[in-house]
Amino acid sequence: LFSLAWTVFSVLFFNIVLRNLTDIKLWGIWLLLLLIAFASDWLDYICFKKMLDLRRELGKSKGGRH
Repeated sequence: LFSLAWTVFSVLFFNIVLRNLTDIKLWGIWLLLLLIAFASDWLDYICFKKMLDLRRELGKSKGGRH
């Protein structure tokens, strides 16, 4: 949730700061930060999914108890 909140914050913050559309360098930095934020969200999702799969496997091996 923190990384998703950071993504939303960065989108809102950089839209306010970067009002000038002709400054390609700053827009490139903004897009790079946005890409990093989404990649972080995706990695969090993958890690939590693996953690849930491991928890299910542990539950099966112990007869349903964690």
